[in-house]
Amino acid sequence: MPSSRRPIIVISLIGLAALAGYAWHVNRAPQPAPAPSAAAPAKGAGSGSGGGVQAAPVVVETHTVQTRALADDVSAVGSLVSNESVVLRPEVSGRIEAIRFRDGEAVRRGAVLVELDAAVERAELQQARASLTLAESNFRRTQDLFGRKFVSQSSLDDARAQLEVARAGLALAQARLARMQIRAPFDGVVGIRSVSPGDFVKDGDALINLEDIATLKLDFRLPELYLDRVRPGQALEVSSDVLPGEIHAATVEAIDPLIDAQGRAVRLRASLVNPD
Repeated sequence: MPSSRRPIIVISLIGLAALAGYAWHVNRAPQPAPAPSAAAPAKGAGSGSGGGVQAAPVVVETHTVQTRALADDVSAVGSLVSNESVVLRPEVSGRIEAIRFRDGEAVRRGAVLVELDAAVERAELQQARASLTLAESNFRRTQDLFGRKFVSQSSLDDARAQLEVARAGLALAQARLARMQIRAPFDGVVGIRSVSPGDFVKDGDALINLEDIATLKLDFRLPELYLDRVRPGQALEVSSDVLPGEIHAATVEAIDPLIDAQGRAVRLRASLVNPD
């Protein structure tokens, strides 16, 4: 190596050594402690000799454990129907003599709604009553004669039989007359009639419909997986597009034990009081 390069090498080594010493000195210098945050509480005068900053307390909320029922809601679409519904039809043919109601009127059970011409039936009833009166008189007379030994036991039996026949005839005449009056089988509201007095109707012809709407029935279906979760008496909430925003209370009345094989659904019926 030429002698002219030695001083340069020596100076370079000395510079590298100085640079390494400076780096070592900087790395081992102590770092300044971070300033305490404003949220940290100040050290109290009576704190222990440990001298460290105390941590802020943790806020904890507690609640009493309670057992509550968890609502298992399910929605379904159903149909509202009358509690009772019937189309009144005559049992015999005849001419309408009178109509005793107005369309859409509320009627009570047993009220006469339609009367058919019953002139023949009333005459038969009078005849049956006269026959019964005669049979009763004949039986009393025969009974008196039998007590005095003037007639035989056979005569008394015949008189008793005639009395029973007369009584049955009267009951038959009364039943025939009653069939000429169409009565309401339950409380309800009649519909709009399509017949008038003087019309001749045959037995079985539709005269008027009668609806009991004081209580309504709600028929709906649920998937069969809810079969073990529904019970009669459970409460329902019913809403209708006709009355938006209104909720009505209903109660499950019956559950059909037969599952719909096609839709795999169970049919239920609930009832609710008609607010109107």
